[in-house]
Amino acid sequence: MDIEEDRQVKLVAYKLKGGASAWWEQTQLSRRRQGKAPIQTWSRMKQMLKMRFLPPDYEQVLFQQFQDCRQGSRTVQAYTEEFLRLSARNNLAESEAQQTARYINGLRLNIQDRVSLHRLYSVEDAQEMARKVELQLERTNFSNRGGNYTPRGAFGRGKSQEAAESSNRQFNNTSRNSGSNVEAPKPSETLASKARDVAPNPYAKPYPGKCFKCNEPGHRSSDCPRRKMVNLVEQEDELYENDWEDEEEVAEEEGERVNCVVRRLLLAPRKDDSQRNNLFRTHCTISEKVCNVIIDSGSCENIVSKALVDHLQLKTEAHSSPYTIGWIRKGPELKVTQTCRLPISIGKSYKDIILCDVVEMDACHVLLGRPWQYDVDVTHRARENVYSFVWEKTKITLRPLDEAARVPRATQKQNKAGVLLNVRKRNGMYLIVDNGSKQETIIIPEALQPLLKAFSGLIPEDLPDGLPPMRDIQHQIDFLPGASLPNLPHYRMTPKENLILREKVEELLRKGFIRESMSPCAVPALLTPKKDGSMRMLAGSKVFSKIDLRSGYHQIRMRPGDEWKTAFKTSEGLYE
Repeated sequence: MDIEEDRQVKLVAYKLKGGASAWWEQTQLSRRRQGKAPIQTWSRMKQMLKMRFLPPDYEQVLFQQFQDCRQGSRTVQAYTEEFLRLSARNNLAESEAQQTARYINGLRLNIQDRVSLHRLYSVEDAQEMARKVELQLERTNFSNRGGNYTPRGAFGRGKSQEAAESSNRQFNNTSRNSGSNVEAPKPSETLASKARDVAPNPYAKPYPGKCFKCNEPGHRSSDCPRRKMVNLVEQEDELYENDWEDEEEVAEEEGERVNCVVRRLLLAPRKDDSQRNNLFRTHCTISEKVCNVIIDSGSCENIVSKALVDHLQLKTEAHSSPYTIGWIRKGPELKVTQTCRLPISIGKSYKDIILCDVVEMDACHVLLGRPWQYDVDVTHRARENVYSFVWEKTKITLRPLDEAARVPRATQKQNKAGVLLNVRKRNGMYLIVDNGSKQETIIIPEALQPLLKAFSGLIPEDLPDGLPPMRDIQHQIDFLPGASLPNLPHYRMTPKENLILREKVEELLRKGFIRESMSPCAVPALLTPKKDGSMRMLAGSKVFSKIDLRSGYHQIRMRPGDEWKTAFKTSEGLYE
């Protein structure tokens, strides 16, 4: 339908019924009360209808139904209708081949196996092929039972036609026996006449099928009046019939078994990639002190921190070939001029003396590079971030530290009054504070104290009650010509915020700063959090002086007659 854009919203609103129509009228009325323009575009109306009447996860529910769409015990025609309906509702960007594969995957296995033998390019071709396979399977099942087969699509044969065929068969039998003497009725005919004399059950559900034994409509084979004594053959027929009814449920169970496999894949354990971007860090002991160690295959030298060498008072030697580096610490390049033979031990088995260059660095205490890895012939398993080597006929494996086991380094921005030291010993952490800083008190010179005392009324500790005296300057509010007066509803707040706002308003009323108002215009009052965690009323000021920041507007009065223009609204009432 080609409808003009300005009439689309009106047409859809006219078609709404019941609660949807009442909701739409209330929404438009609320927008008019709030001074907002009514909704006039179909895109905005459609968005609001979805938000109001559709659950937030309806797209996920539709997609999940489309994913789980299976034929089960339904016919191919019923399954196809459901598949096309869900495909149209989801509107996925799938090609024709992808939709055909999805359609075939939802068929029963006995139909799916035969359809998959053919090369199909559209859902229509797959549907036609599946319908033919279904008819073949039904015809095969009926032929195995020895009954007449009537396809499901033969809707032209009604009850009247079946009754006419039955009467024709009876007429032929009568004409065939008309030339002979009348014979005594057979036992089967006697049973049939007795069954017809019994009054039918008026509450019985009509059965449109045919009896498998006498091929007559209107009753089942178990209620057939011409049924003979039950023997093994008849018992096998009944069991075979029940088995045939359960055939389709087996395919449904097979379909569910595929879903079980998917659940098992979803429960597969997630791979641990925590060491993917981590350097190898561990601890070592140097002169009975625990130090941090990094093993880095990208470093060309073994390096020890200059601060560690100075602290432990280790002996140093002049470097045979000094060089400069500039990648360990930010700033200018550092010149390496000293080396140190570092007595290091890791664990109980590994003890060694390593030649390291002395460098000022903050990354760690000791950095073991390529020379150490070459000397001990270390093997690195990158995925586990583990180093292993053989030392004095003992295999040693070094594992990285856990994130929780790392000790935070002391900050470099320490004040002069105190030093915070981090000491790690065993599994504990100890904090030692030496000459902690104290809060400094402000001392006012004696020469300024008389001046501050004389003007103490300007900056009191608490605001005085009542309005200040009228001065030459007042606050003045002018409206723009032709502008409408604002009159907005109050904001919805939590019970805690309502309580805080009520206390603020009562305090202002008690001090005389505000009063109840009958103003035709009003703006809602808001609470905004402060840095100390408390709440204050939000004001519209943009520029403040130092005095304003301390005591607000109590120094300057509003111009007489402009008080009603400052009205604000809360859930309790209107104030100015």
